[in-house]
Amino acid sequence: MKRISLILAIVFLVTSFALTATGNTATTPSTELLGLINAYRATKKLSPLEINPVLTKLATDHSKDMASHKKLSHNSTNGDTFAKRMEKSGLKSTYSIENIAMTSSATYAKQMFELWKKSPPHNANMLNNKINSAGFGFSKSKDGYWYGTFDGAAIKKVPVRKIGSFKDELCTFSRKPHYATYKNQTGKNTKFTVKTSYKNGSGWLNPNIKSFTLPPGGTQSIGCIVLSGDLKSGTYNGSVQVEWSDGIDEYTYEMVIKPSKIQLDCNVPQSISNLKGTRFTVKVTMKNIGECPSKIKLMASSTVKGLSYSIKNPEITCFPNATSSSEIVVTLTQTLEGGKPFDFIASIEFASEKMSVKKTITPKMAIG
Repeated sequence: MKRISLILAIVFLVTSFALTATGNTATTPSTELLGLINAYRATKKLSPLEINPVLTKLATDHSKDMASHKKLSHNSTNGDTFAKRMEKSGLKSTYSIENIAMTSSATYAKQMFELWKKSPPHNANMLNNKINSAGFGFSKSKDGYWYGTFDGAAIKKVPVRKIGSFKDELCTFSRKPHYATYKNQTGKNTKFTVKTSYKNGSGWLNPNIKSFTLPPGGTQSIGCIVLSGDLKSGTYNGSVQVEWSDGIDEYTYEMVIKPSKIQLDCNVPQSISNLKGTRFTVKVTMKNIGECPSKIKLMASSTVKGLSYSIKNPEITCFPNATSSSEIVVTLTQTLEGGKPFDFIASIEFASEKMSVKKTITPKMAIG
């Protein structure tokens, strides 16, 4: 017990740090410690902290570094200070703090909270009214001690404005542009970034620009092209975010791709000679009974070996209320068994859909 007290006394000498910068529901040690700190802040009428993934990674990496070298310090073994680690993370904050601790207790998260609470500088960090975000990390050293890090920061909450929603009903391979114009009304150069996200499907929202910087008074139009592409019929949802230092605009999109509807048929001879070299022609018809043009790929196969196929028009665009046709020349590359029927299969692919029709042919034994 004396050894533990001595170690904790040493810990308190070096574990509090504050930095002013210019710039799942399962209980885990991190969620436990967050809950303890937020409950404690609530008694002082302070707002709760929110977990930030960047701070969590910083805290976890630093705890692992301390545990692997059995050294309690705000400085990493590579020489990086807390301020340097924050800078390298790229996280934009106006104020940040760090508490670290070491204990052999099995309930290390609670133990660290109690120790910080009894230490004025650590306690002040937990009750700091400037910070709004937190990250926690823990790591166990080979000699059985737990090292913990609590990184907190004041991260600017960027407001999100829902600007508008767009709904397009398109055919496959169609495109529909939408535009938004931005004007920089601040007194400084401002950088804007444009990002896309998808609830289903991907790649069909295509901003014509990914980022831009505007001088004071400058303007920029952003075009977002909705591309139905080679997608199956159905409903697709996504959004485009335009982000800058003071906010985010979000535009939501819904794209409904109309289904393609094709009627397929083919004419084949009921019987043919079974001899090698026999040739016959199959006429394939495709009628578009839908609302959208369809790019159709035509293929041929059969249930027997020994046939080759030459397709006159393997790719056809069929427009609504129109009928397109093609011919397939079939050649026997070997003699077939006489009197044994087989199926000829004409297949098409369109708008990521497939369709086929089968017709039975009987090869007759040649007499000579």
